[in-house]
Amino acid sequence: MKKIISIILSFVMLTSITVGLDFTVFAEITSGSCGENITYNYNQSTGVLTINGTGDLLQYNHGPTGSPFSYSSILSVVISEGITSIGGCAFFECKRLKNVCLPNSITQIGNESFKNCVELNHISLPDSLINIGSSAFSGCKGLKRLTIPNSVQSIDSYAFSGCIGITSINIPECVTSVSATAFSGNNLSNITVDLNNSVYDSRDNSNAIIISSSNRLITGCKNTVIPNSVKSICSAFIGCKGLKSITIPESVNTLDTDSFYGCEEFESVTISKNVKYINRYAFYNCSNLNDVYYTGNQTDWLKISIENNYNPSLKNAIKHYNCNINSSSVTGIIKNNAKWSLNWKVSYIEDHLGNKINPELIIYISGADNSNDSIMMYSNIGNGFEMPWLSKEYGFKKNDFTNITIKGGNANPLEIIADQFSGYSNVRTVKLSRVRNIQARSFEGCTSLTSVIYDQFLKYVGKEVFKEDTNLKTFVNSAF
Repeated sequence: MKKIISIILSFVMLTSITVGLDFTVFAEITSGSCGENITYNYNQSTGVLTINGTGDLLQYNHGPTGSPFSYSSILSVVISEGITSIGGCAFFECKRLKNVCLPNSITQIGNESFKNCVELNHISLPDSLINIGSSAFSGCKGLKRLTIPNSVQSIDSYAFSGCIGITSINIPECVTSVSATAFSGNNLSNITVDLNNSVYDSRDNSNAIIISSSNRLITGCKNTVIPNSVKSICSAFIGCKGLKSITIPESVNTLDTDSFYGCEEFESVTISKNVKYINRYAFYNCSNLNDVYYTGNQTDWLKISIENNYNPSLKNAIKHYNCNINSSSVTGIIKNNAKWSLNWKVSYIEDHLGNKINPELIIYISGADNSNDSIMMYSNIGNGFEMPWLSKEYGFKKNDFTNITIKGGNANPLEIIADQFSGYSNVRTVKLSRVRNIQARSFEGCTSLTSVIYDQFLKYVGKEVFKEDTNLKTFVNSAF
């Protein structure tokens, strides 16, 4: 019995000792061989791994029998001249690795070589490099800059997928192969292609990578404007960060598999009636996609070959038919003066019923008398009632508007009189430029209003200007 109790106590002690240990972290490596003529040495006190020799590093796989460096606590890697390639999975999930120094003898970086090295923040790709393998730097969130050398010829699938710290890329002249998923899950703002590249281009400052021969767009970003010469889009926007809306021009006939897969911030898309095919997962997991603006009618839409079972976000979005690629607008004059005029403009998109979608009312001054005197807006602009000068001819009513922009003149700020826009219950955003005074109750009862943006010219806000505007969260001084 005592022997049994002793065994149990020993087990309990061993368990308490091992609680909290992470068995996914391998025992620290010190030295050894990682290629036919290659050796390595690891300095545990500095966290620096040095690799010396000639030839190719060994190719590894995942798991305990894989690379001696994977999952380790290496902080920095220095590879000597003479090494010609980085083996697959060589530094897989070295989550503390920060810096890598590569020699000018490296021609290839293997598949998943640095995958999920989340703290890697600096690596200089050498001018000898030819191929960047599949998922070579996938998940390296800490990388902030990427310079692709002119020597590179191919960039394989998911090579820089999820590298959300990189905001700008340039595809150099010699690149002849770029996978459509090479930069998936990106947070890019700027994409360019060398003008001398014979395979790809970024025409019309489009912020995209386009195959020149087929007019196929393969990589885009949140600032991409699709040129009206692109024929198809494939996997170009997978997981794209910051993309909220985009227009598919008349030249496009196919949205291929995964075109906008996982664009979670995507809110609206305008699609030309010339699109004939929307393939599986083209809009999959676009959870915020609410509006589809389509230039054809409902009958045209139903003729498109859409794999709806794989595009629930697209299927469930509100469809607006007979829309224009470019928003329409109407303009007019409210009040003429010898030296200035008070004007209005309404921009909108029409749906298949002739409804004007999300019209924005813009009121602005043209001309000036250089006196710096404020110009009163007149009661017949709004005054809490319908605007006969818009309602009679164009059918707009005060509750149609979702956005209002008011701009004073260069020399004459505007003054919004009392009750001017009271009861405009669907207005969500108000922008004020060169507006000096806002009198009492000007925006009272604008119950959908969430933000007001103004500039340094605003000097006075009267009583109860935003009374009952319970959704107003933002009142900010900012140029626009």
